[in-house]
Amino acid sequence: MLWIEDEEGEEHQYRDTATAEEDEEEGEFIPENVVLDIEPTSGPTPLDVVISISAENTGDGYGELILTIDGDVHTTMPLEAEESDSDSFTYTFFEEGKWIVGFGDEFETVVVDDSLEEDENGETPPDDDETPPEDDENGDDDAPGFALVLLAVSLIIAVLIHKKKA
Repeated sequence: MLWIEDEEGEEHQYRDTATAEEDEEEGEFIPENVVLDIEPTSGPTPLDVVISISAENTGDGYGELILTIDGDVHTTMPLEAEESDSDSFTYTFFEEGKWIVGFGDEFETVVVDDSLEEDENGETPPDDDETPPEDDENGDDDAPGFALVLLAVSLIIAVLIHKKKA
């Protein structure tokens, strides 16, 4: 089992997403170029996402990769020795929440939140957490008084030091 910590610090348990039945006679399963792509990754319910997966087995044995959605197996991708495969499908999230989608050692989070609004193209605008501070018409920030206070305190200290020396 695999434990993953989410953004709130809560741990979630997931099934391993790569399996291999290794045997000296059968060879070794070596998954490479594992790709998990989800579009979009956030939006209101019901949220239809396109999940694209692909992988390559560069080993000389059979194995399979498992696609999980919040720890539950959704599909598997069996790969023979030196075989590659890809698949794409639509999945609908009907409930709000954060969903972890895993494929091999790749993971993505899908956020379903009814407070997220779609624009006219059906896309959810990105979070704008890094909003720059508001500027006045001169391009200066809104706290010009802070510089004046520093200047006044510096002048008072300079005068006191000068009087003490005199």
